Parts: sequence; structure tokens; C-alpha cells
Amino acid sequence: MEALKKLWKRITSSRLWWLYCIILTAGLAALLYWFAPVQIPVAIYKVCLALGAGLAGYWLDRAIWPYAHPAGYLADDWRKEPDADNRDNADYPIVNEYRWPFVAAMLRQALVVCAAMGAVCLGL
Repeated sequence: MEALKKLWKRITSSRLWWLYCIILTAGLAALLYWFAPVQIPVAIYKVCLALGAGLAGYWLDRAIWPYAHPAGYLADDWRKEPDADNRDNADYPIVNEYRWPFVAAMLRQALVVCAAMGAVCLGL
């Protein structure tokens, strides 16, 4: 049972999610190439537009609320130890008094990015 837990932890490691995403993307691209190769440039164009909209939404959030960035509510500067991995605790703890403003800042930023991406994707 312990070996199964170790295997599960290794499979669900956050460092492997990039590999899983790349494999899934390559598989979907292969399916698209197999069934409709003419649509590949269109798909690439739409993905680039959606990603650009997400980036624009992020920077719009940073421009509108420059002092309410979610990283500002962390107890320590996350850039001191970018590969923090604290077992049984948050990698970057939040200041206790600012827990709800941190949540609000995270939700606000996610909503702005999603709204920008949704606006561009609906316009396609």
C-alpha cells in the first residue's frame, strides 16, 4: 500500500503536469492532423488569440490594481525561494490578517483574465 501511495505521489507531481499537457496537446494535434489537416492553421490561430487575450487580461488586472496583486499578501517574498516545497504546509504562506483580501485578489484576477479570454473567444 505504501508503494502505491509513493507511485501516486510521483504520478501526480506538479512538475509532471507540463509533461502531461504536452502529451495531451500532441495527441490532440495528431488527431486534428489525421481528421482535418486543413484546420491546423485555424486552430493554431485561435489558440494564439486565446492565449494573447489571457495575457492581456493579466496585464489589464496589473494595470488597474497595481497595489493589490495577490503576491503582495504573502508572508515572505516568493522570489527569495522560487522552488519552495514545504511539506504539510503552504509553499508560500499568507499573512493571517490578509487571508480574505488575498482570496478576493486571486478571484478578481482570475475573473479579469477569464473575461478577457471569453470576450476574445466569443468574438471568434
